[in-house]
Amino acid sequence: MGKADGLTERPELKWIKLTELYVPADYQRPAKNSASLANINYIRNNFNWASCGALIVCQLAKSRQFAIIDGQHRFRAAEAHGRIAELPCLVISPREAQDQARHFVEVNSKRIKLHNLHEYRAAVVAGDPNAIMVAGLLKRANISVPEHPTGKKQMPPRSTVAIGTLFKMLDTYSEKQILWALTVIPEAYEDEPGVLRASLIKAMAEWIKRHPDTDRETMIRTLQDIDLDDLEKDARAYRAIEGKRMPDAIMLVLEKKYHAARKAA
Repeated sequence: MGKADGLTERPELKWIKLTELYVPADYQRPAKNSASLANINYIRNNFNWASCGALIVCQLAKSRQFAIIDGQHRFRAAEAHGRIAELPCLVISPREAQDQARHFVEVNSKRIKLHNLHEYRAAVVAGDPNAIMVAGLLKRANISVPEHPTGKKQMPPRSTVAIGTLFKMLDTYSEKQILWALTVIPEAYEDEPGVLRASLIKAMAEWIKRHPDTDRETMIRTLQDIDLDDLEKDARAYRAIEGKRMPDAIMLVLEKKYHAARKAA
């Protein structure tokens, strides 16, 4: 078989001392932004060999040093850990900087990004506290999460893909407020698919936070008289005119319709 098939030279698996590893600054991304530092700190505090896996490295010509092609964050975490002297590495053959950079692009650009639905399911199994909390709220509200991303109209009733929004809401809203939002929406729209949208869930939680004395039945009637596509369209118009965020713009629309429903009661 030709050299282009990538199987002519088998890489070597070996343990390499941290002092023999380095991050080539000429093509590697810097790891000093807040997201990278948070990731490094998490790996350090929760370090285990199964999650670490093997770094991909390349030995420099005429040197004992190994350039890290993939695994910079794990390397930095191991350095900061204090009790780790070496790491498992997959040593590939190219040794020139140009080849190292090419491998870096291949390794990082060909990955399939993990969708937040799949990440959420894995986090629940792993026992992540926030994921467990979100899962508990969804279970109490009798709401499911699809196994794979799907469009609003194709979603089963009482299901949502707004996982990222729910995670962010944990810092702003109480469990009671989030649960109110997750239950009042399907109660109003029953088996209609695609109603548990991120914008509406957040708007409902914000509503009950600002108006804790809201009459639930009136809110249900308010929602039943609203087409969600029209609601979002009206909210976008408010946002364009008044420069408000989408949840705030939805709140403005809901306030008018809720007060109208109360007067009509």
